Order: sequence, then structure tokens, then C-alpha cells
Amino acid sequence: MRHGAFSLLCVSLLLAFNVTAEPVRRSAYLESEKSLTSVEVKTYAQETGLDVEESRLALAREELAAPQISALRAEFADRIAGLFWVRLPAQHIVVRLTGSGHVPPRNIQTEAGIVPVEFVTGAAATADRLGAALSAAGPDLRKLVPELSGAWVDETTGKIVLDVASPAVSKRAYDAERAAIEKLMGFPVEFRFPPAPQDLSTPPDAPKPASQPAASTRVLPNVGGGRQLLGGEGQFCTAGFAVKHAITGVKGVLTAGHCFNTATYTNYPVAPAILPTVIVPTEMVMEAWGGIVDFQWHMFPPGQPVTSAYCVSFTDCSNVVIYGSTPSVGASVCHMGRTTGKSCGTVTTLGYEYSGTCTNTDPSTCPTGKWIRVEGPNLACAGGDSGGPVFNGYSGYGLAKAAASSGPLAGACDFLIVMPIGRIAPYSLVLL
Repeated sequence: MRHGAFSLLCVSLLLAFNVTAEPVRRSAYLESEKSLTSVEVKTYAQETGLDVEESRLALAREELAAPQISALRAEFADRIAGLFWVRLPAQHIVVRLTGSGHVPPRNIQTEAGIVPVEFVTGAAATADRLGAALSAAGPDLRKLVPELSGAWVDETTGKIVLDVASPAVSKRAYDAERAAIEKLMGFPVEFRFPPAPQDLSTPPDAPKPASQPAASTRVLPNVGGGRQLLGGEGQFCTAGFAVKHAITGVKGVLTAGHCFNTATYTNYPVAPAILPTVIVPTEMVMEAWGGIVDFQWHMFPPGQPVTSAYCVSFTDCSNVVIYGSTPSVGASVCHMGRTTGKSCGTVTTLGYEYSGTCTNTDPSTCPTGKWIRVEGPNLACAGGDSGGPVFNGYSGYGLAKAAASSGPLAGACDFLIVMPIGRIAPYSLVLL
């Protein structure tokens, strides 16, 4: 098993990317009446004050507008300072651009309604330029702010956000350093004070099971993602999406690379049962852990069917991924963890950088690069959630890698860090 302050939630999110033209996009929210009672819709309604039906349509528009958002990014690639969803007072997309040339507003037509697009010009720098400045300043920033745990570019404001994991230190002390830091960066900065991310691969106080039933030998039709993976000594992670190796055709499930290498796949007990009834051994095929990746994948015994469906709750394991996607800032995303179940938040950045000191025994496993960051008042994450799928509707986004959390309840998760699903592609893995 792997440990380390920056190898956090064992998340296995597999997203397969289509190299062919994407078909007409579908929305899970328009295809199932169950979506009216889903966690996503309830969370959106609670956070916006909209009714359930309008919340469902808003989420459907987020799904359906994805291809046009990609086209916007390509069209304004050399000018984009930010692109993000705004929920209230009316749902729309804002595109912040450098330069003064006016760009008239436009609409994105979807089956769930129109998404207005507003262009705001005059930004001081593109998001890429800010990100490069942040990366270049990393060593000096760590000297100026020893308690720095992470940093990212806020596309909604154009500021560089510095996460300082030192609640005992006066925030005024950092305000006094602001001028020196902004001179170093060349751009405005904002200080925030969340806890530092921690390894969440195992519940901290998880009781060790006294016994486990013998492994099931019957062929099961529903071995897929979102279930729990059991290691030794009561250790847990979560299975992500089901995947297939594009060359060998071998199927399996993902989880976080910092999770234990020897894992047993189990279902969630259904009352009155208190122990899993489906117990299947797995074999780790390979892992990639360190730098910009944090995943491993496991195969099952010969003859064991693997399904593309994955669990989004302890009782519903019928969800599927059609699109391997990248979310936009401000978009709704959810994750499923074996400890906290399904909860949802919003994307705050696609470019979170770890900036604190990595204490991993093996320095090669320390994270670099950029990661997706998710937060929200109803988000839940805790030990054991590592490796679980991160998704919305039919779109799979990545692997839950790490988090800052004070407990398993909704609202106790300060933020979740996600490995983008596209990072499995160089290893010949595709979503099943």
C-alpha cells in the first residue's frame, strides 16, 4: 500500500476517449425520470434555489453544451483568460478574453434549452500565461510561504489563488507579504486557508473485519466500477470505472495508484446482511503513480464478466459512461466513494498545483502538473473514497486522487482533487 500527504483519495476513474467524431450528444437528465430525484438535481436545486425541474434542465444543458464549449476553447485559444458556467440569476457561460476587440454574445442551442454565452474582454493575461507564471514561481513561492499547500488560477477573477495550510497563523501576516508575492508573480494573488490534502485511501478509524466469507466462485454479471476494494488490515479504496486494454482486450477496474496493490473486490452489503455477498479476488495489472498520474488497474479471474455500469450509490449500480470528457469551471460534478457514497460539487479549476512539501518515501511518487479541483457545500469525502469515479450524467471526468476533509458528512469536505481521465489513454486503456 502507498502512503503520502499528496497521494490522497484512491480514485479510479476510467474514461475512454473516442477518436472518432462524437455522435449527437445525449443527456442522462432528459432520458430518465429518475433524475428528478437524483443527488445531482437535489444538490443543484438546494444550492441555487431553483425548483427540481429547472435544476434538471440546467444540468442537462451542462451535458449537452460540451461540444460547443470545446469549440469555443479552440476558437479563442490564444485569448482565453477564463471560461466558466454561471448559475444565477440565469444560467449562462462567461468567456473572459484578453484584448479589447468586442465579441458579440451568442447562444448555444441544446435540446434542454438555450445557453447564452457572454464575452468579457480586457483581461490582463490568458489562463495559460498565468498558469506558466505560477509554475515558474513555485520554488520562490515555497520560500516566501512555507505553509503553502497548493495553488491555482481562478479563471473567474484572473487571480492566482494560494492555499495556505496554516489556520493558526494570522491571515494578516500573509496580507503583509502580498506586495512581495505579487511583485514576484507579476499578477494579483488571493490567499485562502483550507486544510492541506491528506491520504484518504483508508478510513482512519475503520474497524478491522473479524472475518470475511469465502470468495464467491459464481460468475456475476455486475462486476464493475464504484464498488469497494478491500486490502489487508481493514484497508479500503473504491473501484473507479471499468476499463479495457486496447491491445490485449483484458478488462478490469481502476483505482488510485497509491492504494494497496493486492485487493479484493466486494459489493455493498444489503440489509439484513452485514457482510459483502460478492467477493472476487483481483490481480493488479499495472500502476502509474507519480508526476501527473495516480491510478492502477486490476483484472478479475478468467471467465468473470465485467460490466461498464458503475455504482452511484450503495444500492444503484446502473450508471454508464458514454463520454470521456473534461468539465468546465463552474460545472457540476459528482463522485462515488465507498465511505461517503455519492455527493456533488462544482469545478473550481482544471489546473490545481500541489505546492507543499511532499513527504512520500519514494520522491518519484510526488505529484506534479495540474489536477481538477472540486468543492461545494454539499460535497462529502473521507478515507476509503480514493479511486472512486468522478462523473456527471453520461460524462466521466477522472479519478478521485486526494482531498482535504474533516469527516464523512456533507460539507466536511473542503475540496476534492481529481486525476483527469484522459491520463489513462497513453497506457492503452479505454473506458469499457
